[in-house]
Amino acid sequence: MENYLVVLILSAFVLLGAFYVHTVNQNIVQIKDELLHHGNEISKKLTEVKVELDTTEKEVKQVKGELDTTKEQMNILRAEMIKKDNAHKKEISQIREDLHALPGELNKIKTEISAHRPGFYATLSPHTDLGHIQTIKFDQKITDVKNNYNTNTGVFTVPKDGLYHISCTMFSKSGLLHAEIMKNDQVIGRNFGISSYVSAAIDVVMSCKQGDSVFVRHMTGQSSQNIHGSGYSAFSGFLIH
Repeated sequence: MENYLVVLILSAFVLLGAFYVHTVNQNIVQIKDELLHHGNEISKKLTEVKVELDTTEKEVKQVKGELDTTKEQMNILRAEMIKKDNAHKKEISQIREDLHALPGELNKIKTEISAHRPGFYATLSPHTDLGHIQTIKFDQKITDVKNNYNTNTGVFTVPKDGLYHISCTMFSKSGLLHAEIMKNDQVIGRNFGISSYVSAAIDVVMSCKQGDSVFVRHMTGQSSQNIHGSGYSAFSGFLIH
């Protein structure tokens, strides 16, 4: 009887052990399945993350490439701006130099214009008795820029077309004195001294053509009269423009 109980108890323990082992194996299988399931999910997640990382890396490379291109373009633009700025500075500097030099250039031009502008001034040396329409020969040439006044003839030959100022001062030595300014055969202006040692002057402005003859003569219709020399009587003219 005792042996039967022992066997029974041992059988019960064996059954319990087998059940326990079976249960543990089932748990292990279940855990293994769960681990495999979670592993698959993790692998799937890792794959998705890897794809996202690859995509992000590609986008980062693209953005980096665009940034490098933009940087290169900015460097090119910066270089062009610096080049243009330097060119503008050089141009402004040149303009300033030209402006500073302008007064000197203007003065030079004025001097050149003045030097090339016809003009003369001559006086009379001897006291002279004037006959009818006699040309007065002012023999002392003081100024003659273009050498257009002839002391031998008393004639100023106009060298170029333009507007001229002509002046004549007459100083009478004795009695009345009449004179007139002529352009070719045309009377341009007249002056008149009423008594001895009286000065009379006349200024005219007239248009002339190249080759015109301008001179002073004793007025037509007058008898002999005397003009004072010694530089008191003078004839002058110049180009206005």
